[in-house]
Amino acid sequence: MKYLESIISKLSLFLIVLSLCYCQSRKSTITNSKNDKPFTFFVLGDWGVKGQGNQLPVANEMIRQSKKNKLSLILTVGDNFYEDGVSSINDEHWKLSYENVYKELTKKYPWYVALGNHDYRGNVEAQLDYHSVNGNWNMPGRYYTFNKTLSGKQKVRFIIIDTDPYIPAYYADPIYKKVIAAQDTAKQTRWIDSVLASSKEEWKIVVGHHPLYYANAKRPDTSTLVRVMEPLFEKYKVQAYIAGHVHDIEYNLLKQSRVGHIISGSGAKSVPSAPKADYTLFSSNVPSFTLCIIQNNQLTFKFIDTTGSTIYQNTIQKS
Repeated sequence: MKYLESIISKLSLFLIVLSLCYCQSRKSTITNSKNDKPFTFFVLGDWGVKGQGNQLPVANEMIRQSKKNKLSLILTVGDNFYEDGVSSINDEHWKLSYENVYKELTKKYPWYVALGNHDYRGNVEAQLDYHSVNGNWNMPGRYYTFNKTLSGKQKVRFIIIDTDPYIPAYYADPIYKKVIAAQDTAKQTRWIDSVLASSKEEWKIVVGHHPLYYANAKRPDTSTLVRVMEPLFEKYKVQAYIAGHVHDIEYNLLKQSRVGHIISGSGAKSVPSAPKADYTLFSSNVPSFTLCIIQNNQLTFKFIDTTGSTIYQNTIQKS
């Protein structure tokens, strides 16, 4: 009897230890999944004004914030050089609006660049070619894609698009119509569809100059962009579309959609505050840039002003 009791006692102790080990293992697994390392990037829009206006204060805060965050890359959403783009890879704009203003940011981090309408007023090929001068400047085409691996082996697919040819007004504008008419939007649309269709990455983020939606309805007509892009974003479960152009910062979210529309267009120029549309969760004309962090299955974005204060933040969940 005593022998049987001893066996039962030892078996009970073994089960308790086994249970504790299992719980500890589960706890460890759960803890690790909730502590993925952050993947951090900046978004800058409508910025190149030769260090004038609000460009330098915004740039200085970007430099300060880069020292507080482990930065992976910088996205620009177009209008990189006002008013008429650049003329060549030797244009003074490269020094006065880029190298001399963002300083170490241009040397330490890769920049992935979108085209804006003001860039179309200059030599677009020069922006494509500037990678040969500064390897951190990346614009291999008018539209292109790349991916990055996040902590926990998740990946994010970035699709940089050229929105300018999708804006009807440019086809009647003598400044733009010739160069815009030379672009093939049908070809670009097919390319975007194919990239999204083949993407296996958990995150899909599209970046362009013109927003699909914005607070002030008096801004340029983007109905063509909405008609073409929105079905693709919904079909392929794009989590975020990041744009600029309207010289403010906004977060727009339609009730029937899970796509977060982030506008970061006050990198140097700003406009009077726009009235909010019914889908606008936030808008402001404060000079700023956007800090984005992907971690623990969510994208957190923060609009940062020139004092380092977070004006607004929100999160987008991985769908």
